[in-house]
Amino acid sequence: MKIVNIVNLLKYKKIRISETEKILNIEIEEIDNIKNSKDVYNLLNLAKKPDTIKISISYYDEYEITITKDTPADMLDEFFEIEKECVNIRIYIIKTETINTIHIKYINIYYAEYFEKYLNHLEIKDLISSFNILLQDCIFLIFKTDDKKTYLKTNSLLIGNNKEIFENYNSHRLIKLDNLRKNLSFNGDIAINVLPEDFNIIDSKISNSLENKFLNIKTILSIIYFSDNSLVNKNQLTSSVYGKKRNYDLKYINDICFKLYQWIFENENYYDKLVISKNILSTLNTYDISEESLNIILSNYSLLQRKNIDKYFELKKDLANSIIENSQNYSSIVHKILSTFSRNLVGFLGFIFTIVIVNVTTTRNLQNIFTEDIITILYILFFSSYLILLITIIQSKLEINKIQNIHDRLENNYLDIFKEETISLFKKDGFVENKKSANRHILMLSIVWFVLVTLAILSIDYFLGDQQVFQLIKSILNNL
Repeated sequence: MKIVNIVNLLKYKKIRISETEKILNIEIEEIDNIKNSKDVYNLLNLAKKPDTIKISISYYDEYEITITKDTPADMLDEFFEIEKECVNIRIYIIKTETINTIHIKYINIYYAEYFEKYLNHLEIKDLISSFNILLQDCIFLIFKTDDKKTYLKTNSLLIGNNKEIFENYNSHRLIKLDNLRKNLSFNGDIAINVLPEDFNIIDSKISNSLENKFLNIKTILSIIYFSDNSLVNKNQLTSSVYGKKRNYDLKYINDICFKLYQWIFENENYYDKLVISKNILSTLNTYDISEESLNIILSNYSLLQRKNIDKYFELKKDLANSIIENSQNYSSIVHKILSTFSRNLVGFLGFIFTIVIVNVTTTRNLQNIFTEDIITILYILFFSSYLILLITIIQSKLEINKIQNIHDRLENNYLDIFKEETISLFKKDGFVENKKSANRHILMLSIVWFVLVTLAILSIDYFLGDQQVFQLIKSILNNL
């Protein structure tokens, strides 16, 4: 049964409830329907896993006992030996965070109404500090509650039923936070381990005042991230962009600031956008960033992109040439190993054919044609073929690595200018598929080469030799 329902079954004169992200405290005075220790011990089941609970029971101010789930059952017997008209009870639940393997954190909420009041009571700086701690090690934070009256959903936060399917959360939140904080210059008595989108409300059933605080934080954090330097002091943010300082009240709300932040940091290649934005912002005569200011920034960035269009066409041309060259190089590698194998095969057949022609006129006995010396030479040739195969494989791998290095250098040349476009184009250039195809052909030819040479050695040993190879193989197999 829910804690709300159980508490409502108690008959009392006064109740005080407070709840934070760490604790739930319920103080109930003059309860007249708790008459024995069993009634009190039943209340210990109010805490959800993995939270812990302790209960203090007293008769006015005369006598107080505190129990936990580990307290012996007869601890309260003495307390209830004398019948009491009413008792006071304090329920104290200490919450424990849980975080799963994909860095989603869960915290139990018992009274969503009182938890919302707690958040609403916090000053903006304290609210940021609180979520700095809560969100610093997770990609999404869920305050689990069954109360449907209070509901809040942002890009990184949910106050609601944890069974609800949440979408559009940023699975790379921690990576983005780490990258942005490397270039962040912020001073003040609070840390910054949160992102503006953490406070971007998607849907909510909360008070207007708490919703406004989230909008305040979203705006303030956006300004902090695209400023050169920033300082939060009391109820004011001081921002500096290229030496020009502006002061903002912490209750400032401007969704254009968040739009600008989103545009600048929508991907990892944000340097040009950030520089252009700072240049334009430093020329403004007002602290307020308007839609017009945003459009000027976007227009200037488009002009810069057009200046780089020649570089983009150069990239596509170089990539096209690289695709053709790589395809030819891989075909050449496969052709070389096939050619080496063919030459080896022709050489062996020519050697054997010459021996047969020379000796067939003098003897018709196969043993007399393939003398012990000839067989020894054949063994040397075949084992040499293994060595040639090994050298050919190593040479092919070295050539493939060389092609890989040239391909990587070409990609790195354009990453600083067109990071997204370069990554996208090089993903579709077929290089990986061509490399895999070449490796497959090399592997198949190597297997065929190895198998044929091995069969030739075994055939000579079995039909013409003294079967020493077979005896060696048999001995090895017996020892296994």
